[in-house]
Order: sequence, then C-alpha cells, then structure tokens
Amino acid sequence: MSDKNKKAPSLRFSGFGDDWEERKFKELANGFNYGLNAAATEFDGENKYLRITDIDDNSHEFDQSGITSPEIDLSNADDYLLHQGDILFARTGASVGKTYRYKDSDGKVYYAGFLIKASIKPEYDSEFVFQNTFTDRYSKFIQITSQRSGQPGVNAEEYGTFQISVPSFDEQSKIGTFFKQLDDLITLQQRKLDSLTEEKQGYLQKMFPKHGEIVPEIRFPEFTEPWEQRKLGDAVEKQIKGKAQFEKLERGEVEYLDTQRLNGGAPILTNGSSDVIESDVLILWDGSKAGTVYTGFSGALGSTLKAYRTNAVGQFVYQFLKRNQQVIYDSYRTPNIPHVQKDFLDVFEIFVPSMEEQTKIGSFFKQLDDLINLQKQELDNLKQEKQAFLQKMFI
Repeated sequence: MSDKNKKAPSLRFSGFGDDWEERKFKELANGFNYGLNAAATEFDGENKYLRITDIDDNSHEFDQSGITSPEIDLSNADDYLLHQGDILFARTGASVGKTYRYKDSDGKVYYAGFLIKASIKPEYDSEFVFQNTFTDRYSKFIQITSQRSGQPGVNAEEYGTFQISVPSFDEQSKIGTFFKQLDDLITLQQRKLDSLTEEKQGYLQKMFPKHGEIVPEIRFPEFTEPWEQRKLGDAVEKQIKGKAQFEKLERGEVEYLDTQRLNGGAPILTNGSSDVIESDVLILWDGSKAGTVYTGFSGALGSTLKAYRTNAVGQFVYQFLKRNQQVIYDSYRTPNIPHVQKDFLDVFEIFVPSMEEQTKIGSFFKQLDDLINLQKQELDNLKQEKQAFLQKMFI
C-alpha cells in the first residue's frame, strides 16, 4: 500500500506503523445511557450531581464550585453513577456536543438527564476516545447532526454513528496519555492566570477608597494625604470622538482601533489619522458592551469609541474606571440599545491623590496587567499547540 493511501495520521510515536481502522462510536462503548430526571438540591456531603452547566467550558472538567446533590431516592440509582473513564455528552441546547470524562478523584457522581453516558469498552483507551471529541472531525459531526427545526440536539443513537479511526491499544494509550499531560499543563496555566486575575481584583478593591471613604485600605507608605473627590471631567483635558470608519479607509501605516482590536484582535494598518496615544483612556460608547474601558493603544479611533486625554495619570484613571466597570454598566448607560450617557464626564465621580501617588499606583497595576497578559499569552500558546497536535495525531 502506498503512503498516499495509508490510513494513519501525519505524526506518530516511533514504533507504530500499522494502519488505523474505522469504527463507529457504538462499537467502542458498552451502550449509551441517559441521565437522571431529577432536580438538584443542596449538596449532602457525599452524592454529587453533574449537569451540563457543571462541565467547565474551557477545561471540560467537573466545576464543583456550585456543587449539588440529586433530589431523589438514590437507593435504586446506581445505574446513574459514573465510573472511571466514562464519557458524558451534552445532548441538547447551545452546549450540545460538550464532553466530560469522569475520574475517580471527582468523587461519587450521578449525572443528569440532559447528558448521555458512554462506558468505553476495556479494549479501547478511554482518554484516546475522549480526545477525539476535540477534533475538527467531531466538531463537524456535531454541527451537521445537531441541526433541528427547533433546539439543536444529538441523541444517543446519533452519537453512536460518529466515525472514529483507531490504532492498536498501545498506540491509543500513548496518544491519550500525551494529550492528558498537555491538558494538565493547560489547566495549570489557566489556574495561574485565574490566580493573578483574582489578585489584581483584590488590589483594585483595597488600593482605591471604598464608598464613603477618602483614603484606601492599602497605600504606599510614603503617602498619607487624603484623596480628593472630583468629577471625571475635572481629570480630562480633552475628549476625542472616534471618527474612523473602516470601510472608508485604505491600507497605510496607522493602526485602526475598533473593539475587535481592543479585545485582542490582530492589528489592521490604514491611512487613517492617528488621534489617540497610548496613555489615553478609551471607552466604548455604543453597543451591548458600552462603557467598557481600555488603554495602551495608539492610532485611528473607530466611530463607536471615545478617548479621554487626562490631566492626571492616564493609567491611574484607567484603573479607577476598570475598578468601577460594573458600576458604569449598571448606572451610566441608557436602557434598550445601550450607550454611555452623554453627561458621563459631568456626573461620574473619581477620587484622586497626588500625581506622585497616582504614578506609583498606575505603574503597580500596569506591571500586574503585563504579568496577566503574559500568562494569557502562554495559555493561548498551549491551546494552539494542542490544536496543532490534534490535527496531526488523529485522522
């Protein structure tokens, strides 16, 4: 058989050369079973209840932060207990296709009715099968199969038709272990990022005055003077209304700033006029996320944004607004089609210390943001690495 027709992935562990074989998923499992039709109740300390919403969207692990128990007599519910290596599939709704693989370390877990359980036969590696659910082949299968006239869904019989290419058990095990280790690295990196993000939120609460106070809980030791209460407009020397419209621009050397770019999108260089600098505070003026603040960008400001050039320290003003981001969403936007209220600068109150203290606070949070962005980039790199391996190590 020529290499062109060989049924094998492009990247393999050394020592394996046999063709992979096509199987239907139902051939790999000891049946498919639907979960408990029971409500959730307060956790009883032993019996855990796993619903679609308890499967973390990123890690696909059991998120036990809101742990519950099934509200049912469990004396006859052993069929709904999960065992090592069982794989759950979401069968309906926006989460259709989402998967979870049970580990004994998750405890005594019952699964709910909108989930389907597949118990993998011992001659197949459960982790290998689970990792197949992150491939492009699986995504396309879900996209096509879940199409319904109403809510999307995939039933047990349909899941059983999913085609999986499988090698020998030893090769399955090596592949499964490899991806499990990669998932563990991703989970560890996600925890580092979450920890840093939570740490920043804690500092934001303590390094700015609480409601009704004029000094923060935590300060740099050389500063003791009370902070001054002002209107945001008092700290802004120039307000810039975004005018750039992408469809009217041509290629050039000035970065076009829209929400896609501000939220991590790739830069687009245009012939627009550069009207904002990196120290300016940007605020989204219209749309569902109106009121969101940004900083650290320079270029041609898009028409749904405004920028504040401050007479204070821009990074300090940005962090103050970021601390109050939810307040802006809740209290300083118009209803229905949201946009920031016109008199925002005149009514939003800000507390400011001396320029020296502003500078130190701004620099402190800028360093934290840089660390957070670095951890996020490392996480994104790991996720991209996994996707690349999935494409090369599965058929």
